Amino acid sequence: MEEVIASQGADFSRAAYFGDNENDIDAWSKVRMRIGINLKKPELCSYVDHHFPDFYGALKLFDKELKELTK
Repeated sequence: MEEVIASQGADFSRAAYFGDNENDIDAWSKVRMRIGINLKKPELCSYVDHHFPDFYGALKLFDKELKELTK
């Protein structure tokens, strides 16, 4: 993940990460926006800022965030 962030000229404070299970906890801990999609365990909710049953909810979130940024 570090290589991808760096190759885009970005940093973790401006990154989002999508995950669904315990193996995503480390990545969630590094980024600004932590998003859970169809989380495999209810206790994973404590690691994310937002969680959705599918990507459609996340798309709505990004649309809202983009509108806020471009005001």
